[in-house]
Amino acid sequence: MASGGLQSRLQTIEKDLRNINEKALFVESENLKRLVDAIEKIIAKVRDDLNKTKDALTVTEACVEEIGRDFVKKADLQAYLDDQIKEAVNKIVQKMKPEAEDDRPERGLYLTGIGRL
Repeated sequence: MASGGLQSRLQTIEKDLRNINEKALFVESENLKRLVDAIEKIIAKVRDDLNKTKDALTVTEACVEEIGRDFVKKADLQAYLDDQIKEAVNKIVQKMKPEAEDDRPERGLYLTGIGRL
């Protein structure tokens, strides 16, 4: 009987250990599940932040490209305006230059003729 009582007690202890173990594993798996959920939320937030940063970089890249095109257009326009200004100044300088008598022979003939009168 003593051995039957010990056996029964041993079975009870083993059953209690199994229950404790199951409860401990259940608690651990719940804690693990909460930890995994928290990690997944953090990963989702990081992924969202990365997507927002990627979108912002895409917009920034488009703006930089547009600024580059505008800069080239401005440089081309400035070169065109510089050429137009040089051409206008050259025309003014040509008009303001005194003409040499050799350039206008009729003027010399006219002035020489007045002296004879």
